[in-house]
Order: sequence, then structure tokens, then C-alpha cells
Amino acid sequence: MIMRIMRDLCQRIPVWSNISQWAMELLLEKIISSAGEVLTPGECLRRVMEAMSSSILLNGPGLLDPCEKEPEDTLAGLSKQQREDITNSAQTFMRWIAFRQIYKVLGILPLPPPKFAGSRNWRFNRKRRRSGTEGNDSEADGCKMVKKEEAVASGSNATASANAAPMKIEPSK
Repeated sequence: MIMRIMRDLCQRIPVWSNISQWAMELLLEKIISSAGEVLTPGECLRRVMEAMSSSILLNGPGLLDPCEKEPEDTLAGLSKQQREDITNSAQTFMRWIAFRQIYKVLGILPLPPPKFAGSRNWRFNRKRRRSGTEGNDSEADGCKMVKKEEAVASGSNATASANAAPMKIEPSK
């Protein structure tokens, strides 16, 4: 599956077309098999892009062809500039993957946001508290205390409301 994605990259992006398909297959096999465990397709793609973006083409030992009797580097046809361009492109792809924009790597339209209000909805509707607004936070807490006090006073448990001491709300400075 990853080989299909990489073939598509080689066809769509001119920088990647410099790598032969045989060299790409060998590279993918080496990178994925070095994981030592079974990976999902997403993890495989990330691992391949991590390896390619970590300048394995620039500083690596080369990629020996296992079918040749004499040691032959399958990436020998790539110039230094082509290797740098592929490394730079892989780094850009890694950024896109990290920032949840994998559709740019795959060359597809972005998926629409989920329409359900399930457990994943918190990712999209989260709000952060403002920092440095301590007065506003204590006022908000004070309002909550008043509501709790009113609820206790008007509650059905008369003994709890009779024994409850009145709450004091003091503004923080």
C-alpha cells in the first residue's frame, strides 16, 4: 500500500521522480522492516517520511542492490542536489502529516469535519482559559458559590440547609 502511495508521489511531484521504482522498493523494504513490528499503513508512511527527511539519502551508506553480485548502490544515479531536494520535500511532508494535513501529501481533497457530536468533538470546540484574569476567575467562582448556596437553602433537605453556615464571597485582590 505504501509503495502505491510512493509511486503516486513519484508521478505527481517531479522531485520524487528521480528515484527509480526499484530503488524506492528497496528503500521502503529496508525502512519498514527495520521497525521490528507490524505497523499500520499510517505508521509506515510516517516512518518512511521520517527516514527520508532525516537525510538518509545525504549521509547514509547507500542502498545496495541485493540482486547484484558486485556491490552496487541503487541510489548512485541521484545527484547531491536531487538528494537534498527529496530530503527537503520529505521534511515538508512530515510537517503536513504532523499538522493533520495528510491530504496534501496524498494529493486529495481534505475530508469534511465530522458531523457527529461524539467523544471526538472536544478537539474542535475546546476553549482555553485566559491567563492573567484572576479577578474574573474569582468572580466566576463566587457566582457558582452563590448558586450552590441558593440551591442548598431552597433544597428539600431542611436539616442540611439549617446547619449550613452562610458563605462569604470576598473579591480577590
